[in-house]
Amino acid sequence: MKNRPRVRRARVVLFSAAVIVYHAMFARVDVSPSLFTTSSGGVGYRYPPDVCRFNLSVYVYDDLPAEFTSEIEQHWTNTTTREILAKSSGQWDDSNTEYQIAQLFRSTPCRTGDPAKANLFVVPYPHQSDCMTSAHFHGGYGPGCPQVPTSKIRRLFGWLNEQPSYNSDNQHVFLTMYHRLMLRPEVQDLPLRIVSTPQYPNPYQPGHIVVPLLNEALTHRPSYIVNFSNSWWTRPRKYSLAFVYGRLNRNMKVRQPRVFRRYFHNSLLNREKDLKSQGWNSTIGGLPYFVSFGTFNKTESGLLDVTSVYEDSIFCPILPGDLPHARRIFDAMAHGCLPVFMSWPAAGTEGDWENSPSWYTPSSVQAKYNYPFFADLYTRDPFYVEKENTIDYESFAVVTHGNSSDAKNFLPMIEKMDTLIRLAPDEIRRRQLALKENVIPLIYGLGEDAHRYDDAFSRTMRILEAYVHRVVTGRVV
Repeated sequence: MKNRPRVRRARVVLFSAAVIVYHAMFARVDVSPSLFTTSSGGVGYRYPPDVCRFNLSVYVYDDLPAEFTSEIEQHWTNTTTREILAKSSGQWDDSNTEYQIAQLFRSTPCRTGDPAKANLFVVPYPHQSDCMTSAHFHGGYGPGCPQVPTSKIRRLFGWLNEQPSYNSDNQHVFLTMYHRLMLRPEVQDLPLRIVSTPQYPNPYQPGHIVVPLLNEALTHRPSYIVNFSNSWWTRPRKYSLAFVYGRLNRNMKVRQPRVFRRYFHNSLLNREKDLKSQGWNSTIGGLPYFVSFGTFNKTESGLLDVTSVYEDSIFCPILPGDLPHARRIFDAMAHGCLPVFMSWPAAGTEGDWENSPSWYTPSSVQAKYNYPFFADLYTRDPFYVEKENTIDYESFAVVTHGNSSDAKNFLPMIEKMDTLIRLAPDEIRRRQLALKENVIPLIYGLGEDAHRYDDAFSRTMRILEAYVHRVVTGRVV
């Protein structure tokens, strides 16, 4: 079979995962004392973990009754129950992220033991974790979290109302990951929440702060990733794209968002058939592609080493799931794979792609409300966060305009990747280097990495800082 005419293909270099791990573990960066600064030194800087870099004084309600803290958190500190939950729950990533964020608030150098000196209060009740563990051990999972009784939530707010410092909801952070409708109604509209799913465009609730989902693997720690040079991020790859997805959710209707995965897969198959009929090999930009479109509930966890597939691929299409994104986008980015989105007119924007696109489905919420620390959201009123402390997704993500009247057609996305590989290698390199600068702010430093890098928790603190000093006060400082 003859090859389709192409420009000369770049040489493919394969890296052994073991070699990458070895070099990253033992080629630690020697940090000069001059790099230890409280100024904005960049995502690769390693800060002293005992210095508060934010204009925040954080008080954590650690005397909250055990039913709201340790009785829930014991499932994470107990190895057996932790492994059971990790394997059986669809909301594990959300709950685990929620738990670890609570620990980061407890260990932040910005913490104070005196509520009179605090300007931010953290309620360390991991609500989504409570919903998940209650459903797993007692049943009753469903919208509104009925498995957590109303009486328990009343006790929570009853206790808080007895605290002299509980006088301004606007300064109290609640941990409420996963979808809003799966939470107790009493917490859905609290003004300041840490969430993992979209905050909807409500000018009266700017404090619903979307954060990344956590991957605990050592390969997703800042101290690991910071060691990779520009040449690692821009190296030649084996695959043009990695498409690793499960099929439809049989518990949802036919018109579920996951159907867009099928649309992409069908477009890919139709393209292969068309090329084969013309006598061409079915490549994208002259490179093969990796496809794993599994059965129900078979996702990347069914593969032995999906991270090596991401590392070997230039592009990773981000297709809708039950929610706009799960952990996949952060995993792919951390392994050097450029995310690719289909852009649709968002709800109420009358086709205004340039100003208000959705990267989920046609007429859904705008992308800036879906993804953590989005520059177009936080650099403007009422936050006014410096752009370098946000994520400029458009600097590294590849975006293709979709046609709402022909939503099943993902050929434009496929052809855009093909064109970039064949005709715009410099643009790919530029985006890969931009990706490098934005990965650490979307992963979490845990253990010895905690509070040392400009990571996801650091960016969360930046947003909270702006919330306390600008959003609440109405002042630009």
